[in-house]
Amino acid sequence: MTFLTELEGASAKFDGSELVVSTGLVRRVWRVVSNGLSTVSFKREDEGAEDWIAENEQLCDWYLTGLVEAETEAEIVSASCESIKGDPYTADHLNVELLLQYPASQVELRYQVWIYPGAPGIRTQLSLRAISSRDSDKWPSYLTASYAERIGLKASDCERLAVGYYNDTQHRGSFETPMMREERRVDAVVRREIHDWANILYVRKGQEGLALVKESHKCVNQEGVDTGAFILNPNEVKVTGLGLRINGYGDTSEWIRVETFHEMWANWSILYSGSEREGSRSVKVFDRFRYPFDPKRDVYMAANTWGSRGAGELSRSAAEEENILREIESCADLGIDVLQIDDGWELDPGVVDVNDSDWRPVKSRFPHGWQRVKEAAKAQGVILGIWHAWTAPLERIQENFDKGSFRYFKIDFVTIFFRHQLEALMEMTRALVDYTKYAIRIHWDLTEVTTRVGYFYGREYGHLYPRNSQTPLPGRSRTDHVLYRPGIFLRDSWEYAQHMNLNHFLINVQNKDKFERSGADRYSHSYCFAVAMMAVPNFMQETHFYSQVARDELRPLIALYKEHRERILGGLVVPIGEEPSDGSWSGFQCILANEKEGYLTIFREIDNREETYEMVLDLPTGKQLVLHDLEANERQILSLNRDSSVSFTISDPGDFRFYRYEVC
Repeated sequence: MTFLTELEGASAKFDGSELVVSTGLVRRVWRVVSNGLSTVSFKREDEGAEDWIAENEQLCDWYLTGLVEAETEAEIVSASCESIKGDPYTADHLNVELLLQYPASQVELRYQVWIYPGAPGIRTQLSLRAISSRDSDKWPSYLTASYAERIGLKASDCERLAVGYYNDTQHRGSFETPMMREERRVDAVVRREIHDWANILYVRKGQEGLALVKESHKCVNQEGVDTGAFILNPNEVKVTGLGLRINGYGDTSEWIRVETFHEMWANWSILYSGSEREGSRSVKVFDRFRYPFDPKRDVYMAANTWGSRGAGELSRSAAEEENILREIESCADLGIDVLQIDDGWELDPGVVDVNDSDWRPVKSRFPHGWQRVKEAAKAQGVILGIWHAWTAPLERIQENFDKGSFRYFKIDFVTIFFRHQLEALMEMTRALVDYTKYAIRIHWDLTEVTTRVGYFYGREYGHLYPRNSQTPLPGRSRTDHVLYRPGIFLRDSWEYAQHMNLNHFLINVQNKDKFERSGADRYSHSYCFAVAMMAVPNFMQETHFYSQVARDELRPLIALYKEHRERILGGLVVPIGEEPSDGSWSGFQCILANEKEGYLTIFREIDNREETYEMVLDLPTGKQLVLHDLEANERQILSLNRDSSVSFTISDPGDFRFYRYEVC
């Protein structure tokens, strides 16, 4: 049971007593102990980098209450490492698998380590099954008792930053309800410290940093299924939350499977050097290995039929054949790649319960099925997308793919109570993507407070659809919480870009002429589109309602953006300037792989009164910056200030600039 496997500079070695893995950038070492494996070294491969494991009691990296405890003896029954290349759902990597049995508790545990060549961290995951069928009167997973990751380090003198993102996004449409929560701590860890709402925990000691990410559907305001917490003690950091709740509270009979493994939530452990911003960049870099960018399927902009008629049946009525034909023509004229048919195509007028649908296009709305819209889309060069509730059966979704040539599938109404429901959803999703030979992408709807896929789970299948935006109902305020405000979408993107890759987000573009009530009409149509240019622009509206003036304004900017978007979406986007507030100078910097060039979008918001602003960029000091104003077709050379700032001037509030830059 020994191995030595290498892949493009990454390696994994097991000699029966130690497991040593390296990505080429980081190295982690485990020692076999009586009840499992214990991390005894974790460091960057750079010369002089400090080891995070200063002291170690050789405690096992996992602890499952009632099943795998300090005195529970383990037997390693197999150890292997496979080189995984060409996986359509993640980047090439080494997959280490150790299988351990615990005779006393009659369970078998699989420990997996994914090692991506050139990555700043690694991914670990536990899976559990019963050796023999039996009842259990204990839950192994509690918020603070059980854990799936432990790193023994002197945490008492560390700086900490916990980060989390909210769901129920459509009720966070004001500047007083941010999309991101951050909590910084610099005081000594003298007793147990719990962050049970966070997706990410950064721990820094001087210039050395450790980032831990829970690959789960946790959100700040929605725990989900047993997603646990980050826990710091003076001598360790642990990640709890095993995701093992299957049958619900109080019903524990045969809760653990015999035939197949229960996969627990995976964990990322990432090392970096430098500032807090370097930590967030390292998380984004690792995220790109876990959820790779594929230009063939990930470079597009979309329109969605929901959003121009208020709510309910009013918006469902947009999903009708003649209107879709009109929208296909409109999208082609503007240069929009994808038209997504939202809710309504599956229900007759007046029917509201999706359980009454057989998930075929109803004749009252689509008398020719998908045939006419499919032919029109093909003729106009527009790709079709479609909406489904998560309860739609796989065979019907496959049938719609076959008959309608849909490439983008929005999945909505997800309500997860137990892990087996989430497993079933992911199994169906993978089966669908496999069926289409990986040609489709999923749009995960995050808009409600119900437990959905969250931000760090399921993204191997597609993108996140975080927020609705709908026109107001005349004389009524029932939909005011989803009124379109450009500043809010700029704020959302700015906060997402702090710690996540924006290319995984659909950011809405609306017809500002219809939003006098929210103040969106004060901005230009170009500004509204520019807000989404560093993400996947999503026209959540019927675009044929745009005036001719609006179309003439948007068309050249869309065409210009399409010349550059593949490089933008493939780059690393960071927020710059101030947090958007409708009165800020804000923006984004897209850093390309060579780090010598990139893109900027700079926004002077509508209520800002300063024509000039010193914007700090993520660039080295002492360099010159060549700025290409892509709209004005002008070029200028500037010197970066000592703090890497550049002075920008925008004469009018509510305006923006779109630049390509080079560092020399």
